Amino acid sequence: MDNMNGKKKAFVIMPYAKNFNRLYSIIIQGALEKMGYECVRQDMTGQGGHIMHNVIRNIAEANISIVDISDLNWNVAYELGIRHTMHKNGTIIMCRKDQQDSEPFDIQGVNILYYDPNWMETFSEDQIISELVKRIEFAENSSVTSSDSPVHDVYTALPETMLHWLDAERGDHMREQLQGLQEENEQLKKRLENAGLSEESDAKSVDIRTAIAQAIAISVYCGDAAVQKLRELQTAGKKQEFASFLADVLEEGYLDEYDCKVVYDQCRRIGIASLTKVFLEQAARLHPDSEELNIYLANELCNSYKDREQAFIIANEMVGITKQDGVYRIGKHVSFNVVKSYIDVLTKLKKYKELVAVAEVMLQEYRKREFQALIYRTLSMAHMKLDQAEQAIAAANAAIEIMPDHSLGYYRLYQAQRADEQLANAYLSLERCISLTPNDEDYYYIIAGFICDEYIARTAIDAPVQSITARDIRTYAVPFIVFVLNMNPKAHARAVDFLNRNGFGDDAKRCIRVLTEQRDLFAEFADLDFSFVTYCVENQE
Repeated sequence: MDNMNGKKKAFVIMPYAKNFNRLYSIIIQGALEKMGYECVRQDMTGQGGHIMHNVIRNIAEANISIVDISDLNWNVAYELGIRHTMHKNGTIIMCRKDQQDSEPFDIQGVNILYYDPNWMETFSEDQIISELVKRIEFAENSSVTSSDSPVHDVYTALPETMLHWLDAERGDHMREQLQGLQEENEQLKKRLENAGLSEESDAKSVDIRTAIAQAIAISVYCGDAAVQKLRELQTAGKKQEFASFLADVLEEGYLDEYDCKVVYDQCRRIGIASLTKVFLEQAARLHPDSEELNIYLANELCNSYKDREQAFIIANEMVGITKQDGVYRIGKHVSFNVVKSYIDVLTKLKKYKELVAVAEVMLQEYRKREFQALIYRTLSMAHMKLDQAEQAIAAANAAIEIMPDHSLGYYRLYQAQRADEQLANAYLSLERCISLTPNDEDYYYIIAGFICDEYIARTAIDAPVQSITARDIRTYAVPFIVFVLNMNPKAHARAVDFLNRNGFGDDAKRCIRVLTEQRDLFAEFADLDFSFVTYCVENQE
């Protein structure tokens, strides 16, 4: 019963509730994937058709079934009964320890794996995974005479799996068909010999050559060859040829999921938005289970007013977000990149109220620090957009507490503090952004713009942040621009534009002259004090 990809199949039977999702994604999937199984849970398969028919097929075809009977769920009990009927062994039952005394009479005596209900707080996931792996190994190594099914204990003559009966019937049918085809083939041979047409070598040779020629012709539209050709056209900026060849690839060839991600990036780089959208729609059809391709599609659909609602639906489906009776729920556990892309989609759609509601639910679902920090930064941004400065500041501080060395937390704090008119604190938050990521040019421009807009600055390294006069703006803003231009002289257009827009045209001309003559910028601007810029970069605690 191995799949076409060579993996053994495991079907998980458990309640579909939020408090079981982490158990599934961390414990059960972790153990099964460690043992080389493809892990299937019915609510995450995306299978069409009658749900119960799919459940029965998955139960029957799975090498292993993990069954969590906690909470005595009726659906779980029903599916466990089907499994015990269909399979003699390979069924592993789990249950929370606090429900050990309430197990049903029907399965008393069965070897059940009991686990700590507070395993996340006690950090015992490795221990539970290890025990589950042992149970899986035991099930794999058990002889056909052993049984973990009460049904097969009673009816010992039943086959190891009920599919063996079906396989036997199919085998008999196929043998009959094969015998008929062999007889038909012998009759055809005799007819060809009688007609003098038994010499087929020339025709076969022509067919083989034709088939090889066709295969070579099509190979340019598949995999690495197609990606390389598209890369060459994209690099050369040949938009029409790129679009035409991509159409041939989608019609004649094949791209796997990784190839589709590469081509998506090429579509974005060549700058044809409509082509990018069309390609992603096709890529999502080719690989419907790809969370990343569907999220890419949702992001792309955000750019079109008529597609924005579809983007919202796709994004929620990829993260498993549902809303019932006004309450948001999460149906599955996805990667960090998918969560980040989901947040990007909702931000583009300006769904700030939804972001606040979903973020609160995500904080319960995703406990790792990078997830938590991302979600709190998102909460800060959403609260600020909703004019809730106090909540925005609290969320930003929570993100900083989790990841104090991540500058984005301080940037969100700066935005919230500025919105709340805490200008001195906002300035200090920007200084922290620069100290944490001194190579990020954006922060230098932001703090210089802040000085120009709000007339506020640190006037010396040992002085507090304070108000300044319009006459002093150049003294405290321009050093940040000169400093960053010295870091990256190639980005001179941005620096010159900033200086001109803020009334420092003479300084812009000086920058151009120094760069043209390849002289020292700091020597040219010796009249400015760069000590407080250096303080931002090097001396912040």
